[in-house]
Amino acid sequence: ATVQKQGRGKKITVFTYKRRKDSKRKKGHRQPYTKLTIDKINA
Repeated sequence: ATVQKQGRGKKITVFTYKRRKDSKRKKGHRQPYTKLTIDKINA
Protein backbone atom coordinates (compact mmCIF):
# COMPACT_ATOMS: atom_id res chain seq x y z
CA ALA A 1 0.00 0.00 0.00
CA THR A 2 1.15 3.51 -0.77
CA VAL A 3 0.37 6.50 1.40
CA GLN A 4 -1.53 8.98 -0.72
CA LYS A 5 -2.45 11.66 1.76
CA GLN A 6 -2.38 12.41 5.47
CA GLY A 7 -4.63 14.98 7.02
CA ARG A 8 -7.42 15.74 9.43
CA GLY A 9 -11.12 15.15 8.94
CA LYS A 10 -13.96 17.62 9.22
CA LYS A 11 -14.54 19.28 12.56
CA ILE A 12 -17.31 17.96 14.75
CA THR A 13 -18.70 19.72 17.81
CA VAL A 14 -19.22 17.75 21.01
CA PHE A 15 -21.70 19.38 23.36
CA THR A 16 -22.60 17.84 26.70
CA TYR A 17 -24.83 19.28 29.38
CA LYS A 18 -26.80 18.34 32.43
CA ARG A 19 -30.23 19.83 32.71
CA ARG A 20 -31.03 22.18 35.57
CA LYS A 21 -27.47 22.04 36.88
CA ASP A 22 -25.83 24.87 34.90
CA SER A 23 -23.04 22.57 33.75
CA LYS A 24 -22.23 22.40 30.06
CA ARG A 25 -19.17 21.74 27.94
CA LYS A 26 -18.54 22.46 24.27
CA LYS A 27 -15.58 20.87 22.57
CA GLY A 28 -14.37 20.47 18.99
CA HIS A 29 -12.63 17.43 17.52
CA ARG A 30 -10.89 16.58 14.25
CA GLN A 31 -9.91 12.97 13.62
CA PRO A 32 -6.56 12.44 11.89
CA TYR A 33 -6.59 10.04 8.94
CA THR A 34 -4.31 8.44 6.37
CA LYS A 35 -5.48 7.77 2.81
CA LEU A 36 -3.91 4.67 1.25
CA THR A 37 -3.77 3.18 -2.22
CA ILE A 38 -3.69 -0.63 -2.37
CA ASP A 39 -1.10 -1.61 -4.98
CA LYS A 40 -1.32 -5.39 -4.98
CA ILE A 41 -3.23 -8.09 -3.12
CA ASN A 42 -1.32 -11.32 -2.47
CA ALA A 43 -3.67 -14.24 -1.99
